[in-house]
Amino acid sequence: IVIAGYLMQMMFWRSLFGGFGGHRRSGGGQGNAFAIMMLVYVGVILIYFVSQMLIMALSRYREFAADRGGASVTGNPSALASALRKISDQMSLIPEKDLRQVEHANAFFIIPVLKSGFLSSMGASHPPTEKRIQRLLEMENTLVRTQKSETDLLRLLDSLEHSTLDGAPISSTNEAALIMSPNNHPFFNDLPNSAHEILSNTGYENNIGIRLEDDNFGTKWIIFSGTNGAILTSLVDSMSKALANIQLADQMIAAVFKFNINLKPIYCICNYRTKKFYPFSPMDKKTRDTDLEMNFVHILSTQGIPIEPIEQWYALWETPF
Repeated sequence: IVIAGYLMQMMFWRSLFGGFGGHRRSGGGQGNAFAIMMLVYVGVILIYFVSQMLIMALSRYREFAADRGGASVTGNPSALASALRKISDQMSLIPEKDLRQVEHANAFFIIPVLKSGFLSSMGASHPPTEKRIQRLLEMENTLVRTQKSETDLLRLLDSLEHSTLDGAPISSTNEAALIMSPNNHPFFNDLPNSAHEILSNTGYENNIGIRLEDDNFGTKWIIFSGTNGAILTSLVDSMSKALANIQLADQMIAAVFKFNINLKPIYCICNYRTKKFYPFSPMDKKTRDTDLEMNFVHILSTQGIPIEPIEQWYALWETPF
């Protein structure tokens, strides 16, 4: 880099005061010398640019390595991720858009819209904070999964019943829901009977209440209530598999589980498009309790639950339960 910078300066001053060849010379010699010097000049610029990109890439790699090293030493990657969120004001990335609104908009795109800032990120000395957080959460999930069986992974939400947040218990309201986008499938022609029929096949009919709700986005809510959060988790899983078996997997938007912490409602949302979870805690006038959401997602990650990137924590306003 030092040599490339020196050559660039030398070429600049030589072209400014001395030219690229003797001015008294004539013929093709001067033209050839000029062309060669221009090629060298362009080459030096390219070398300098590439070297800067390599240095920036190395710097970003060192940041990732430092995060991984710190997480390995402490054995708690999610705590480091939580700290990164707080010091970088990651809460400002939480979207205000509704999940159902985004779901309908996605229907008009063949591929996801590319994120901006690619060139700026290539020249950055530090990786984006959201990527650092995502890698730490993936590391947390990997560490937890090595300690759990496959059966445990299907029941990770059940462990929230025995968790606390700042000393307050996380309690299930014993309510959950499936959000569906209707189409011309026969299932939606008589939704009440169709839902009850599938429910009866799961074996939970006697322990679970069921009701249906519509919303302003044209989506359908199948809402379950019971006396046990663990049963609700198993039921939603069984219902989801049954709906997928009748070619309705693409119509399921999300599964939603409701909890209370210090009498504050918080929803744990599983986005069926990404198979990842995130929190949503609504307050008055369509505002969110982002502090509670940040603390809650730390609990989720420690249970090995895969976490949605923060910029995709879409809201569910006017939730009907």
